[in-house]
Amino acid sequence: KKFSWHYLPVILLLVLVNYLLRFWKWDYYLKLLNIPVGKKDSFIIFMSGLIMAVTPGKFGEVLKAYLLKKINLTPIAKSSPIILAERVTDLLGLCAIAGVGAYSLHFGTRIVMATTLIIFGIVIVLGIEPLFLKITSLMERVKLVKKHVIRVERAYESASSLLALKKLFIPTIISILSWFCECLAFYLVLAGLGSNVSCFNAAFIYSFATIVGALSMLPGGIGTTETSMTGILIILKVLRPVAVAATFIIRTCTLWFAVVIGAIFFFTNHNKFGKLDDVIEKESLVE
Repeated sequence: KKFSWHYLPVILLLVLVNYLLRFWKWDYYLKLLNIPVGKKDSFIIFMSGLIMAVTPGKFGEVLKAYLLKKINLTPIAKSSPIILAERVTDLLGLCAIAGVGAYSLHFGTRIVMATTLIIFGIVIVLGIEPLFLKITSLMERVKLVKKHVIRVERAYESASSLLALKKLFIPTIISILSWFCECLAFYLVLAGLGSNVSCFNAAFIYSFATIVGALSMLPGGIGTTETSMTGILIILKVLRPVAVAATFIIRTCTLWFAVVIGAIFFFTNHNKFGKLDDVIEKESLVE
C-alpha cells in the first residue's frame, strides 16, 4: 500500500535494458563462433530463452541452442557452450559488483571470493586441453556419465574458445553494466517503499543475493535469493515488512517478468520454432 507506483515504469525499463545488454552479449558470442543468424531471429531466440529463467542456474536457456538449430541448423554442441559462457560472465559481473560492497561492509567476502575462484577454476580447466581430456577420460570410467562424454567433447571446442581469458573482458564488462541496471531497479524499489538504503548498499544486496541463488542451483534461485535479500535488508535495519515487500516486488519485476516476456516471444513465434513438445523432446538435447 505504501509503494510509490510511479517508480514502476522506470524499474521495468531498467530491467529491459538488462535484457538488451545481455542480448548484446549473446550476439557477441554468436559472432565469435561465426554462427550466421539475422539480428531479428537472434533477438527472438534470446528473448524466448527468458522463459527458462526459472531453471537451475538458468541453464534451461540451452533452449536457445535448440531454437537456433531450428532456424539455421547450427549443431547444438557448437552453440550450447554460449549458455555456459553467459553464466560464467554473469557471475563474474555480479562478483565484481558484490565484491566492492562485501569489502566495504565486511559481509559475504568469502562467498564472493569462493565464487570467483570457482569460475576461474572452470576457465583454467577449459583452457588447458590435456587437463580437460584427462578429466573426460576419467568420466568415461563412470557408467552414469559415460554416455555424455562424447557430447561434452563436442562442445569443448566452442567452450574453450569463448572462455579464453583474453575473451572474458568484453562480456564481463557487459555483464557488470547489465546487472547494475537491475541493482538500480532494486534501489528504486526500496526508494518507492520509503527506505533510505543507499544505492551502493542496494547494489551489494541484490548482486550478493543473486549469486547465492545461482549457487544454490534451485530453480530461479527461488527461496535462497529471497531469503538472502530479505535477511541482509533486515541486518541493515530495514523494517521486516518493507524488506519482504521490496524482495517480492523486485523478484516479480525481474524473475517473473522475464518468464512472461520469454513466454510471449516464444509462443508468438511458435510457427518458426514448432510446438513446445517438439522443443523439449529428449532427442533435441542429445544431437
